[in-house]
Amino acid sequence: MAVAQATQLPAAEAPAVAEEPEEDRMICRTETVVGSRMPQRVCMTQRHREDRTRDSRALAQRLDVQNSNRDRIYAPGAGRGE
Repeated sequence: MAVAQATQLPAAEAPAVAEEPEEDRMICRTETVVGSRMPQRVCMTQRHREDRTRDSRALAQRLDVQNSNRDRIYAPGAGRGE
């Protein structure tokens, strides 16, 4: 009985359970795929999800700027190679 008690470590001396940082934790969500009626389970880390969101917003902004300049009328010789 004394041997069993000696091998157990008190809570203060027990090794801590290593927790993953919040951005490295895997998160799974069900997402609807464009062109399909079947939802798909997508798993990725929080960091990867944030990177994907940031890249998507940057692309949307860049396309918005390009499309807003599409039908503008420029004066001849105003830097458009004319």
